[in-house]
Amino acid sequence: MQTETHFEDIQSRIIEKLHSAEENIRVAVAWFTDKEIIEQLEEIALRGVKIEIIISDNEINRNVDFSPLEQKGIKIDYFPVKGYGTMHHKFCIVDNKLVITGSYNWTVNAKSNNGENIHIVTDEGSINQYIEKFKDLKNQILGIPVEKTEVASEPEQSEIEKKTSEIEEDFAEEWNIYLNSKVSNYDKASLEKEGKTAAENTHGNPDVISNKMNKIYQSIIEDTEVDKKEIERLRVRLENKIDNYQNIHQQEAEEKKATVGLSTEAQRRTLTLRIQNSEEQIKKLENNKNNILNNKIPDSENKIPLYEMEIEEAKLDLTPPPLRRRVWLEAGILILLTGYLFLFYSSIIYTILYGREDAMNYMAIYGKLPEMEIFNSEALTLAFERGWSTVIFISFFTILPIVFGFLFHGIKKKWIIRYSYLLAAVVLDGLLAYLIAKNVYLIDYQAGMESDPWEWQKVFHIARFWIVLVLGAVPYLAWGALFEHINSQLDNKSRNVLHFRIKKTIEILKEKIGKVKDQIEQFKQDVTDLDNQIIAENSNILQCNIDINHLEYEQKMRFDKIQQDLNLLQQKLGNQRDKILAYLDSDQVPVSKNIFKERVTTFMSGWEDWLYSYYNNELADDKFAEAQDEVEKWTNETFRNAK
Repeated sequence: MQTETHFEDIQSRIIEKLHSAEENIRVAVAWFTDKEIIEQLEEIALRGVKIEIIISDNEINRNVDFSPLEQKGIKIDYFPVKGYGTMHHKFCIVDNKLVITGSYNWTVNAKSNNGENIHIVTDEGSINQYIEKFKDLKNQILGIPVEKTEVASEPEQSEIEKKTSEIEEDFAEEWNIYLNSKVSNYDKASLEKEGKTAAENTHGNPDVISNKMNKIYQSIIEDTEVDKKEIERLRVRLENKIDNYQNIHQQEAEEKKATVGLSTEAQRRTLTLRIQNSEEQIKKLENNKNNILNNKIPDSENKIPLYEMEIEEAKLDLTPPPLRRRVWLEAGILILLTGYLFLFYSSIIYTILYGREDAMNYMAIYGKLPEMEIFNSEALTLAFERGWSTVIFISFFTILPIVFGFLFHGIKKKWIIRYSYLLAAVVLDGLLAYLIAKNVYLIDYQAGMESDPWEWQKVFHIARFWIVLVLGAVPYLAWGALFEHINSQLDNKSRNVLHFRIKKTIEILKEKIGKVKDQIEQFKQDVTDLDNQIIAENSNILQCNIDINHLEYEQKMRFDKIQQDLNLLQQKLGNQRDKILAYLDSDQVPVSKNIFKERVTTFMSGWEDWLYSYYNNELADDKFAEAQDEVEKWTNETFRNAK
């Protein structure tokens, strides 16, 4: 028998052999819950491989979803039908070329448990037995009666017959050796001539053969000399041999019983280990189940009210989004106004600081005063000629009105402080207008264009004062209005972003609630799966206990079978003893069959010579065959009766 045995990586071995199928797969297993093997069978079925499955009709198997297999045309049969008991087979036939069998159930638990094994059998005789067993299971499902046969007992019976035959041959050989030693020599040429003469006288008539055989048989008896003392010694020797055989068989029976006992104990230990593994696995599964029920599910359920509370709080902050509007144009105008104010005030500051000096220098060169303008377009250029400190100083005073405007429009709550910045800006603008008017008036006065000395009241009558005041204040107020308008739009945009941010937060919280609910459902499914695994482990424990109880019965049956075989052998040895004693006690000692065949062969040699000398070959062949048949017939009858 060709067999592979595996104790590790069993699932992958099974899947590997299943994928080798080209025509058909037949499965008979007690439990089948391994989803990975189910998926592999789906793929194999798509290749056109015919698959038949028989599983035990129990709660575990009924809870497995086999619909994907059934959709691929795979027939799932549940065993038993009422009246046949529980099925515990664990074998699979692939293409009628190999069988996978052993202790391994096709379950997730079996994959993780220790103490499992499979055998991959390729012996044709064994495969045929499994095929017949699968057919029997199918017939039982269909309600067809199946005749129970004990296939395993036949080889044992053949072994008994073989041993008995060997003993008989041993005794016969020793008996023949003794008889051969007591038969005197004969004249071979004379006996051959006698055969030739008998054939010639009867023209090869086979009817006279029996008389000739009687004569040869009688001649052997007459030529045999028997010594009573030697017969007695032979009796003792053969009886001792029988006693020795009986002792050997008794010892073999005891060894077989010891082997059965050890095998039973090993199986009991294996089953006990499986029970312990299942009990430990149940504890782990129960702990996982309790952790889910007592911790994970309550923790997840507690998260939902918290998320719902956050959603309600977020809804309180949720307001309708303001209308969105672009501020590109206002921003551009604000930039232009900022540039205008910078250029305008830098010109004013430069004129105040250096206007009179530049006018005097101009007069010294050209003999006359330059025409003084309100806006000096060369103010920044002239400031750069005077150095970076001049530019920085002018820029600082230029930025002051813009800073006051920013602070005025930026402060919303404290109105006193806010309007103080506005007042400061107006005072600054008025002061600059006053200084410009005064400075220009003094230049004109120095040049003789004005006759009255400067008095501050004159400022209200000078056009430059009002022009500077208006050209500074109006753009400044416009700049402030634009700045506040842009700020308002930016605030609206911020509120718009906040609105959508709150909505997104609410969506995220709702998604979290959905995920938590899905997680709770998954936890519940995990609990169901754990319950199924616990049921499977309890079923395994129950089955192991049943198997342990069955081991005692099976051991007793095997002991009884060994004892029955021993008794049968001892009985046959006793019969052999009686037969030998009957030989030895007989007044006429039996003829040695070997000696008889030797003399018959000599006689028939002469018979054959005459036939081929007288008849043609074809007729001689027929005549000699008829004579040989008569010889065989007479020999069998005579020596059978002698027994």
